[in-house]
Amino acid sequence: MRVLVAPPAPAPAKEAGSPARVALLLVMLLAALTPAAAAAAPPISPPDFTITAVAGAVSPAYPIREVVLNPDGSGSYCRTDPADRQTGSCTVTTSFNLTVDDMNTLWTAIQSNGFSSLSPYYLDPTVADGSFADLTVTANGVTQEVITQNTPTAPFDAIMVTLNSLLPSGVVLKYNAIAP
Repeated sequence: MRVLVAPPAPAPAKEAGSPARVALLLVMLLAALTPAAAAAAPPISPPDFTITAVAGAVSPAYPIREVVLNPDGSGSYCRTDPADRQTGSCTVTTSFNLTVDDMNTLWTAIQSNGFSSLSPYYLDPTVADGSFADLTVTANGVTQEVITQNTPTAPFDAIMVTLNSLLPSGVVLKYNAIAP
């Protein structure tokens, strides 16, 4: 008696659309597109968005520092030495450029911390000397200035910390509320 045995079935062919293959192709496609998409991120900050930020000691015996940012992200950092505080002469020590993402981050910090709702001046009258920070923002045709002197002001300080985090190394605005 003869027994017939069927030959083993061939292994199934991998389909072009198998879930693993599709997932791999999607990962490769996303990896290829992500840098291009990030580079093309549109600005969310207004086209007239400018900032002037000044900080330093109240006493004229110490220097103050200033950062000016233009709508295109170009900026300058200058120092006013004690001898020049009377005239306001500021010597530019650094020029730099922030990216569109940096400007968007700054604009988001200004909005999320309610800069437009802040009072023009915050002062601790019990401190005779100390330090100050002055932030002037222009956006959407409106200019607003806020000054803090010797008092922590959380929303204002959060904006200044964000600004400092985006500036080049060695460029920093210091005042007691954020750099005691």
